[in-house]
Amino acid sequence: MDLTKTISTVIPCYNAEKYLVDCIKSVLAQDYEPKEIICVNDGSTDGTLELLRSLKIQHSSQIKIIDITNAGASHARNVGLKNASGQYLQFLDADDVIASNKFSTQIPLLENSDMVVSDRIIKTEDLSHTTDEITFAHIETNPLEVAVREVIITGNPIYRTSLVKSIGGYREDLASAQDWDFHIRMILAKARVKYVSGYLFVSRRVPGSISSNWKTVSEQCCRVVKSNKDALLNHNSFNNSIRDQIAVIYYNSAIVTKDITLVSEYRNELQYWTQGSLTFINSSIKRSIAKMIGLETLIRIERMRN
Repeated sequence: MDLTKTISTVIPCYNAEKYLVDCIKSVLAQDYEPKEIICVNDGSTDGTLELLRSLKIQHSSQIKIIDITNAGASHARNVGLKNASGQYLQFLDADDVIASNKFSTQIPLLENSDMVVSDRIIKTEDLSHTTDEITFAHIETNPLEVAVREVIITGNPIYRTSLVKSIGGYREDLASAQDWDFHIRMILAKARVKYVSGYLFVSRRVPGSISSNWKTVSEQCCRVVKSNKDALLNHNSFNNSIRDQIAVIYYNSAIVTKDITLVSEYRNELQYWTQGSLTFINSSIKRSIAKMIGLETLIRIERMRN
């Protein structure tokens, strides 16, 4: 494999001075060259921009700074994507860090793939303790099923830049679930997915992040499913496990939303996605499902399964 191909790392930065040095140092420490680091300052109001300028003085040949008006992380990622010159692409959030061998471990597998995934560690804010370990060892069996069931955080994979550009990068109209949407669309676009073992990506559990707002996440997940519905149903690896997971999303969303219009929409979608498959329902929640989609519907679906 040609190991002279450049990897571009895109880091959206918003009020990130607390974590940014750790993040950028973990990229600079990679045992792979050549690389470029594109830091997109998303209208920070703290000392992020000044810190970036200081780091650029020390590493002028590798760090590029783009300063934009605040428009959100997805827009900042897309700005970085447009300016990426590398054949390979690494997205990182400013509070993430990566193992020093991440690039050299994942990039060789891109010879015959478009996206290489490894394992993920979640640590406390100060990185002193591990709170969770997530493996993706099973992703090659059915990438779409894993992408729907799990959340592949953006910093985990390395991608072929060309495929990311072909799907238009990140959706900028989502308030949450952007990573979930992005990886579902990558796989629907026929991304060839490979896995290599190793906990190469570390994310912090930062209090108060948008991902901790379950109501927002749940509603945005429903938007993602709605916009990709036909492509999901027509994908050659679509199965009942994916159908059930989507049904769970609509079920949870109908419970947490306070919008009457959305409740009606989610009930209708729940009824649609549970046709012929209720493997996700156990006895403890059947009564709740029956109330939501109607007892007669539940009985009819159960009969279809038997």
